[in-house]
Amino acid sequence: MSEIEKTALAGHPKSMWQKALIASIITLCVNALIAIVIVLIGNYSTTEWRILGTSAIIFAFCLGMLGCVHYYQQQKEQAEKYKRNNETELLVYLVAGIVVCAVFSVLFILMVWNVIRPDFWSLCLTFTVVFMGSMHAVLILAQNSSDKRIRMIKIATLVLAALAAIPTFVLIWYGYYGDIVLRIHLAILILLLLGTVLVPILIHVFKIAVIEESPKPTTPEVHAKDTPSVE
Repeated sequence: MSEIEKTALAGHPKSMWQKALIASIITLCVNALIAIVIVLIGNYSTTEWRILGTSAIIFAFCLGMLGCVHYYQQQKEQAEKYKRNNETELLVYLVAGIVVCAVFSVLFILMVWNVIRPDFWSLCLTFTVVFMGSMHAVLILAQNSSDKRIRMIKIATLVLAALAAIPTFVLIWYGYYGDIVLRIHLAILILLLLGTVLVPILIHVFKIAVIEESPKPTTPEVHAKDTPSVE
């Protein structure tokens, strides 16, 4: 390593993601130590089993968060290499992945300690809704366009997706929520479907309009007198 590289590394402050990685490593080590102590000298009581389960869940959360951070760093390096301006979208993917990991980790921990009723099918449906919503957001954000109208439709579609998820979770965990809320929920779902279909169509339409409105390159006319004659 050259002196310039050493100086740059020494003066470079730790980023937020580096701090997150260090915090994950410390958390993993602490959880591993607690689990080893319980396994070696514990009497395997109900509380100790719950502590072990909590440690395993925290392990899974840290691994999921590390995977999200690794994906973000990898895609960011590729964006800088190919000069792509998608920093905001990568941050959305990162935050969404970490939030999903955190929500399900808290949910499983509450189930381990019997704070909430462990309902397997409700949990599966919740996971399905979150997974489909995340993939839907990724597909919407992946369709790049510099047009402000497209961006507004994308933002409105994501807001509608978030609004549609709330009554869906209420329906999964608590059952029927009333006729008025059901009608509003269905109307939001229809608008969500409309926005999802409009985004790729409008991107294609605006691209065609730009191509048609762009001036066509003109080729210089070659006159007969300017061309040398071949005798």
